[in-house]
Amino acid sequence: MSSKFESTVREILYPQQSVYNGLSNLENLEKVKDRIPEDKVKDFTFDKDSVSISIAPVGQIKLRVVERDEPKCIKFETVQSPVPFNFWIQILPVTETSCKMKLTIKAE
Repeated sequence: MSSKFESTVREILYPQQSVYNGLSNLENLEKVKDRIPEDKVKDFTFDKDSVSISIAPVGQIKLRVVERDEPKCIKFETVQSPVPFNFWIQILPVTETSCKMKLTIKAE
């Protein structure tokens, strides 16, 4: 049996393409790496297509990008996780300077 969770739709005050560019390349995590609490997250590594973290007490989780539909959707799946899941980020334009974003997670 699988479960599906959807976030609320959030408006972001940046153009759709800018948001897509920021989220579709996981190397951009470098910009927020210093904001992640080291007591909660360990072994945080990433490259353009994947991210790996160790979270106590969950353990090691590794995700990779499996599809990019520029500029509107990025799909991820677990490579390693106690609970297999995939998720996708949908980005829809509102105006030339803003967009809406929604996160959907499907877990087995």
